[in-house]
Amino acid sequence: MWPWSTQRKLDQILSQQTEILARQNYSLWVHKTALEETRSRLDAINATLRGILLRFSRPGPLRLIITGEDIMADKILFHIVLPPKSAADVVARELTVTLAESEPETVVLAADAASSGTFKGDQGTEVNILLVDIDDAGNRSAASGATFILQDTVAPPQPGELSIAVTGEEVADGFEG
Repeated sequence: MWPWSTQRKLDQILSQQTEILARQNYSLWVHKTALEETRSRLDAINATLRGILLRFSRPGPLRLIITGEDIMADKILFHIVLPPKSAADVVARELTVTLAESEPETVVLAADAASSGTFKGDQGTEVNILLVDIDDAGNRSAASGATFILQDTVAPPQPGELSIAVTGEEVADGFEG
């Protein structure tokens, strides 16, 4: 058995450790609460800004952006830039991409999607795109569409650093050394 004074000292240390842990738990709770409150405020700001953007934005044209080349397959890589959604209750977007005479490819995107994933096609290929917005009741908008011809607009990389190599020397006539 421990001597009484040692037991008392251990009880004091244990009590102090318990108080320290309680203060740390309270501090963590305060930080967690502050973080949750900050996240909530940022979500509210984000929702307000999206509402303002939707109110003042006008649906614009679909645009095709060339993003690179697949050199191994000799294909042009591109994605489609989408206009803002057409109404506040839009919950999804349906994008249909048709390359020349191939089968259409349809992808469902989030309501706030700003662009599509990457597609690829041969240079000179006609690309037809259609975009439909779908609201929370399942209603579908009229399609917005555009047609493009894929053109290689990607320049090759810059050549590497230039250097010179000295290959000899030429002695001038009449030079005495």
